Amino acid sequence: MKSYYFIGILGSGMSALARLAHQMGHAVGGSDRNLSGGAYTEFKSIGIKVYAQDGTGIEAFAAEVKIDAREIIIVKSTAIEDTVADIVKARELGLCQIHRSDLLAEFFNRAQCSIAAAGTAGKTSVSSMISFILDSCGFSPSFVIGGVARNFKVSSRYKDSKHFIIEADESDGTIVKYKPHIGLLTNISKEHKELDELHSLFNSFISNIAPGGSALINISCPEAAKLFESRDIKKDNAAGINYKIINFEYSKNINQYPGDFLVSEINLKADGSTFKINGITFETGLIGIHNVENFAISIIASHIAGAEFAEISAVLKNYAGVARRLEVIGSREGVVVIDDYAHNPHEIKTAINAVKIFEKPVIAVYQPHGYGPTALTRGELCEAFTDLKSDDRLFINEIYYGGGTVNKTITSLDLVDEIKGKLSGRSDIVNYCATLEDAAQSVSKTISDDRSAPWIVLVMGARDINTICPQILQNISSGAA
Repeated sequence: MKSYYFIGILGSGMSALARLAHQMGHAVGGSDRNLSGGAYTEFKSIGIKVYAQDGTGIEAFAAEVKIDAREIIIVKSTAIEDTVADIVKARELGLCQIHRSDLLAEFFNRAQCSIAAAGTAGKTSVSSMISFILDSCGFSPSFVIGGVARNFKVSSRYKDSKHFIIEADESDGTIVKYKPHIGLLTNISKEHKELDELHSLFNSFISNIAPGGSALINISCPEAAKLFESRDIKKDNAAGINYKIINFEYSKNINQYPGDFLVSEINLKADGSTFKINGITFETGLIGIHNVENFAISIIASHIAGAEFAEISAVLKNYAGVARRLEVIGSREGVVVIDDYAHNPHEIKTAINAVKIFEKPVIAVYQPHGYGPTALTRGELCEAFTDLKSDDRLFINEIYYGGGTVNKTITSLDLVDEIKGKLSGRSDIVNYCATLEDAAQSVSKTISDDRSAPWIVLVMGARDINTICPQILQNISSGAA
């Protein structure tokens, strides 16, 4: 067993990996700037030591676990700068430093049946769905995912099982480190990187699939289809990569790519969806065509991993979803408040279209999650809101700033102006909110001004915009809305 010290241990990705390493029997400690929150309470209760990020924790951890500090392996993420006090101390002590993705790859790549979910959108949901399906079918997998799965109430766990599921992140390029037995690609759209760079990363991901493994591709996505067409299939087959193609009855290329698996007879309802895969019926309580797509690829990946379709169909309705993925926070006086992690153009458009199933006017609230990503996807972002109708409302919060040196050449006011230009005759539905408080109050006033409307409030963003959801509900209850 080894001794790992995680710098930034309470972050979502780091805490998931720290929990996994602890459950595997390694000595685990770490530091963070904010010693609070759910992960801090959990780690304190299970014996993972968390220290202030001031340079003193490494030696304190060594003393706690009774080892020489030089035996400690430092685990860090891309967000940790070289000037952080613990990094400075680690250099002074001459400690080994590794990126969190290298540690995850070390754990993941030695599994007998490793499954990696890749794609611009949907990979958190898909990795969670596969974990749930395989667990419900008796395979008891290990997993590391990017959100809290409600069925497990955690984002990671370790089990003595041959199955190991992760979501493979392309945003920082670390996706190329994983060598899955089943590699699946949900979709490709511009986010963080331009499309040509994404194609290069996802191509490497497929090339890294273990010999005899399967590449499962959603061919209904035009960019995923382009990637598939660009591959040297004969060379891949010789390397032992087996392609499993999934397509949907509504796909424009359905005649060109009937696929190994066809999803058909899709029925979307306000209380869930039904669909068939190769004639077998599946049902879920989740809404939206994107969840049908996510479930389809998850079901097929689980089937390839050993689960029977009939078993999967029997357990599917018990899947409870992932926190912040079309999560209903509450309802008051007919108003339903939904929180969603949607932050790129594809996810925003998908979330808006999903809640339209309720046939109620939508108050959409969006917080751009960084100056770089917002500038990169500006055109696509503005286009994502064009499905809003004249009885809907849109509030754009100011771009989230997480600190550090960034190029602030764009503001949310720029987005508001551009979106208004695209919404001919509907420009009055778009509004700018400088702060979170402004957003909460603006939404509450909109509800108050028209209490006859059965509003759906859809709050979207990857950062802290979701903190306004309880406030909106409270305003309705107190009569402030």
